[in-house]
Amino acid sequence: MTDTTLNETSKQAATEWLVKLQSPQLTETQQQSFFAWLDQAPEHQTAYIEAEALWENLAALEQLPPTAADIINLKPVARPWYSRPQAVAASLVGIIALLFLQFSPTTGNTEYQTAIGEQRKLTLADGSRIHLNTHSTLRVNFQNDKRRVTMIKGEAFFDVSKDAQRPFVIETPEGLVRVLGTSFNIRIDNTKTIVAVVEGKVGVAPLAAVYEVATSEFEPLITLTANQQFVLADGNINEHASAVDAIAATTWRQGKQTYNGVALAEVIRDLNRYYVGEVKLDDPAMEDIQAVAVLDLRDRASAIAALESTFNVIAVQKSPELIVLHSAK
Repeated sequence: MTDTTLNETSKQAATEWLVKLQSPQLTETQQQSFFAWLDQAPEHQTAYIEAEALWENLAALEQLPPTAADIINLKPVARPWYSRPQAVAASLVGIIALLFLQFSPTTGNTEYQTAIGEQRKLTLADGSRIHLNTHSTLRVNFQNDKRRVTMIKGEAFFDVSKDAQRPFVIETPEGLVRVLGTSFNIRIDNTKTIVAVVEGKVGVAPLAAVYEVATSEFEPLITLTANQQFVLADGNINEHASAVDAIAATTWRQGKQTYNGVALAEVIRDLNRYYVGEVKLDDPAMEDIQAVAVLDLRDRASAIAALESTFNVIAVQKSPELIVLHSAK
């Protein structure tokens, strides 16, 4: 191969690798395959460097005004740029930097959100997993000495990886949660935040402890263990934890919601989190009916049908945005 001609197959492969390396879903196996491909032949290295240069040139052209881009005359030079050792070294540095960005821990604020009825699964840079429920928003900020999540609204299930050097802290509108290696659920409901632990333990503290919560001196006001629940809200931060079936409380992750002895009004309010439009009770006397039911959150028609058969009510579609439940008696 001469230094002015590249095999078309190598060119195409180089372009494909360039795209793959910029994907957030790049795996370690793909990374190793890329390095193996580079080592197969000098032609591969040259093809990749040329593809990278073309990519950068196109990006630069997009930043120029149309009149400036039109007058640029791109002519081949007698000695290709990639034959210069300095250019090759600079390009390899760029490759290494790109891979470092792909696999290094996340820094800065990254916001995640879901629309009404949407759920989303996230895997963070430390391996921790978050399952974000309907109509929810949170921000993730990882730093060298701590991992911080700010929950703005909605509900999320956390499965946190242990890292003794970097505490995992969640800030909610009503209080703080310091993770001590665990799986748990947090739901923001109007003026209260409900924390339910499935496995492990978490420490709970008021917002006033925001500067101590990620330090070794932090002492929680209360520590929750498996199947315990705590409500963060003004006036009850010092109350004891209550028992809860944490598995049943997090069945929303499988697309279903389990209710056992809660008021029907709460069930209706909960359903309105998952669907566009509104479901209402016609008679306020129905609000305190104790609900024992399992509802399908993925389909509003199925959920409404289950309410009709379970609670002897009739659903009337008043408009595309409104369904009213009437007592069948």
